[in-house]
Amino acid sequence: MGDQSFHSSVWALARRQHGVVAREQLIDLGFTPKAIKHRVAKGRLHPVGRGVYAVGRPELTQLGRWMAALLAVGPEAVLSHRSAVALWGSPSNEGTPSTSASPPIFVAAVHAASSSTAATS
Repeated sequence: MGDQSFHSSVWALARRQHGVVAREQLIDLGFTPKAIKHRVAKGRLHPVGRGVYAVGRPELTQLGRWMAALLAVGPEAVLSHRSAVALWGSPSNEGTPSTSASPPIFVAAVHAASSSTAATS
């Protein structure tokens, strides 16, 4: 796969994920750790969390920050608490001023109980 194909694959993924990609996703697309490091040094990838990069520019929308947090936690992650309320909206929060420009992000990892540990009645 040529450099142009790599480039378009990363941009396509980043568009679907609000401007961010996970290191594991880059590896799956064929990038080596050295290639990732090179793109960070050249300003094409911008670290925004543990193993997560903004593609092209470091600025992210709120959706991009949430996506970065979810990617950093892993595939079982979900937004919770105030972050989930902000994403889904709440009639009780309408008109309530925000207390900070960049509120904390709440993420939880959800683990399904295996059949051997599920409670039985």
